[in-house]
Amino acid sequence: MAQTDSNTSKNKFKHLLFHQRTLIEFMVKNGYKPADIARELGVNRSTVSRELKRGSVKQIIAGKTVLKYFAETALEGAVFTLRKDNETIKELTTDTLGQILVEGLTPGGYEFMEISAPAGFILDPTIHEFRIPADAAGEPE
Repeated sequence: MAQTDSNTSKNKFKHLLFHQRTLIEFMVKNGYKPADIARELGVNRSTVSRELKRGSVKQIIAGKTVLKYFAETALEGAVFTLRKDNETIKELTTDTLGQILVEGLTPGGYEFMEISAPAGFILDPTIHEFRIPADAAGEPE
C-alpha cells in the first residue's frame, strides 16, 4: 500500500525583489544582523546571508579593507524587450555592468520590459514606459 501522508514539506524558494534588497542595504547600514533582517523580510536567514555575499564588494576605506553591501550590484544576463506601438523592436541583454545601451530611437512612445531573469533571480514584470519627443535628439523625457 502506498503512503499518502507525509510529515515533510517541500522547500519553496523565492528570490528577493529589488525593494527587498534596498531594505537589506538600509538595514545593514544601520547595524541590523542577518537574522533580524530575515525576520523583517519574512525570509530564511540563509537567503539574507547569500544575498549579502552576492551583493557585497570589497572597499578600502582609511587603509582598511571592508565589505559593503549594495542593492544595485550589477546584474548581467537579464533579457529585456523594447517595444514601440505594441511591436517588439529589439531584445536586449544586460552586459557585465548590468547595462544596456540603445541608440538611434525615433521619437514616440516606448515600453521596456524584462522577459528573462538571470539564474537565481526572479523576473520583474514591470512595464517601463518612456517617450522621446519629436524635437528631442534621442533623449527620453
